[in-house]
Amino acid sequence: MKRCLMLALVMGSLPLIGWGQDSARTLLSAARKRALDARVEEGAGKTAVYEDCVRLLRLIPERYPEEGPAVARAWLELGRTYRRLDRLPDAQQALQTASRMDGEPRVSTAALHDLASLHRRAGRRPEAAAALRAVVDGYPGQARSRARALTRLASLERQGKRIENARGLLRQCLKEHGDLWRQSVDALDALVALELAAKDLASARRCLDAHTAALRARFSATDDEDSLERALARMGARARLAKAEAGSDGDQSPR
Repeated sequence: MKRCLMLALVMGSLPLIGWGQDSARTLLSAARKRALDARVEEGAGKTAVYEDCVRLLRLIPERYPEEGPAVARAWLELGRTYRRLDRLPDAQQALQTASRMDGEPRVSTAALHDLASLHRRAGRRPEAAAALRAVVDGYPGQARSRARALTRLASLERQGKRIENARGLLRQCLKEHGDLWRQSVDALDALVALELAAKDLASARRCLDAHTAALRARFSATDDEDSLERALARMGARARLAKAEAGSDGDQSPR
């Protein structure tokens, strides 16, 4: 019976009053299941699915404002759904609401990262940086999200030709979040890439070798050791550095 009521609501054929047997959690679950349908839809069909998701998600803060975790997640998923519908002002508003939800740091930091992406795609770099800075400064306990924010901030600084600022942010990430192998490798990759862009192969090599040694020492004999090694081997900047060094050696050969 509940499933029938849910489907009727989605299709817009049932009034919302008197539907008390459902909860914030079931509405959130229904919206997620409905969103899966979008994978096999095209054009107008995909749009209709996402509009159904919007209707379900909006019910959660309206009907269950006391359900903090579900409400926060609903605002986050609303923002993402609006973005898929290309309703960017609505997406921004929903994500801003999610970012301000008290007691839900994982949702808030995810919303801030999504806001940064919206602003960056629209060319609003200061606003993107402000969203990422809010993660770094406001959520010290969210290590993975904070490390990612530092790396993304460094990318913005590099785009703005503020190279020393970019270096500082990446070094901060490596220093403060060196216990996160994936985020540390990402930061190291970006840091070596900065030195390569400056055509300073010696600095790039010193940076790569020093931080690689530190990471290997930290993760030696841990469950993450093999994962770290695979990530280090896949580093794009490492391959580019080796190629540049090989070319430099060739340039020094007698003519």
